[in-house]
Amino acid sequence: MAVTSMEALKEYKGCPIEVKILDLEDQPTAPTFQKTLWDVCLCPDTTHIRFHFDETTFIAVPIHSKIEWTYPIYYAVDTESNLSYQIKVLER
Repeated sequence: MAVTSMEALKEYKGCPIEVKILDLEDQPTAPTFQKTLWDVCLCPDTTHIRFHFDETTFIAVPIHSKIEWTYPIYYAVDTESNLSYQIKVLER
């Protein structure tokens, strides 16, 4: 499921996105930010999906997370770290 979701997200390369990282009570653990999605790929050890904003800047979502992808929101819950990731495509 995660790799399929990753492949679907590649369609949105070059689009602006909004990123939220929350705890399991939906409280922010980091500031919400907006960037342009530069690329989506697996990390070298295939344990995370990387959402790149340029060649070196990215966030990594564990591939074992429970993932829901319904345009425009990619939502992943990682129960091991007690974090959820919400990545919203703002425009096509």
